[in-house]
Amino acid sequence: MPGNRVTMADVARRAGVSPTTASFVLSGRTDMRISEAARDKVLEAARDLGYRPNVTARSLRTKSSQTIGFVSDTITTTPFAGEVIRGALNVAREKEHLLFITETGGDRAVESDLVNALLDRQVDAVIYAAMYTHYVTPPRSCTVGAWFCSTAWLQASTLRP
Repeated sequence: MPGNRVTMADVARRAGVSPTTASFVLSGRTDMRISEAARDKVLEAARDLGYRPNVTARSLRTKSSQTIGFVSDTITTTPFAGEVIRGALNVAREKEHLLFITETGGDRAVESDLVNALLDRQVDAVIYAAMYTHYVTPPRSCTVGAWFCSTAWLQASTLRP
């Protein structure tokens, strides 16, 4: 399917404008002098072609993936768990982020793999929610070096007594 994706260049071609003009219009830039007619052509071409922005390309430029990882040992049907997930979803949506929900099943190896997979996808933050209080070891990339990992711990602690 990625080979069939409509690109900004396709939109520019259809609208008869430069790719730069199409980019300015589609990104909502209003500080550039673009005629209303050109703007309308770009928006119409984008709509007709079914253009969708490439969020991966945008994340490289903005240094934000607009995604949050949610790691839980057990996704349960308890009212508390449901409210935690709903709250995380609501806040993510308010901040125009997407929430990736993962479940470890209580397996430390799976937990490590999932957290690393989320970090590999450049999530902006990780929420760790556990059903029962226990200790976890955050990935080294979240605790050492220049790379920063925003993390919220619910029912989990990184500090041992």
